Amino acid sequence: MMKYFFGIVISIVILTGCSGQHQSAEANTIEEPEYLADYVANPQVPDDRLLQKAGQSTTDEKGTITLKKLKQMDQTYTIGDMELTIQDVKLIHLEPDESLIDYFHVLTHEKTFDYIKMFVEITNTAKEKRKFAPVALFETDQGEKISWEKDIYLERLNDTLEGSQSRSGNIGFIVKDSEQINQFHFTTSTLFDQQDKKIAEAKKIEIKW
Repeated sequence: MMKYFFGIVISIVILTGCSGQHQSAEANTIEEPEYLADYVANPQVPDDRLLQKAGQSTTDEKGTITLKKLKQMDQTYTIGDMELTIQDVKLIHLEPDESLIDYFHVLTHEKTFDYIKMFVEITNTAKEKRKFAPVALFETDQGEKISWEKDIYLERLNDTLEGSQSRSGNIGFIVKDSEQINQFHFTTSTLFDQQDKKIAEAKKIEIKW
């Protein structure tokens, strides 16, 4: 009887080990997109680079995130001398670590929440400095309006760009009624030179899931 019992236990251990190895092997086959190769992980938001299919989750010291929707884009928009490329758009559910609750508390009172994020690259094609913000105002088709100050990533994408300089990173906004959102749009800032002279008008960009 005892031999039979230990046989069952050993079988369970072996099966569990094989299952774990399978999951690890599967995770290792996921490759991050090339445009994310040089991205440095954000200090407040978990790294989502390997989340490439809806339902995938990952956990690190900043919390747990689950990918709900993904739209690959690789689309470039021109605003005067500025090129704005949107590489991907994701809807993500975040359960932040307790150490970061205060950071998000100024943006939401919910302990867990959804946010829409975009990975973008901006390039100043002029030889002179330019002042530009990829997102000045973010709006969903559910009537929610969010200003650039509420970006959860704060990756300095609004800083002045030197001539011929490029910068890439994430922009993300906490949203309500995420399951009802079918599309959203955002308006860039106006493009200015280093003397604050207007170079180009803001552009409105619409994205549908």
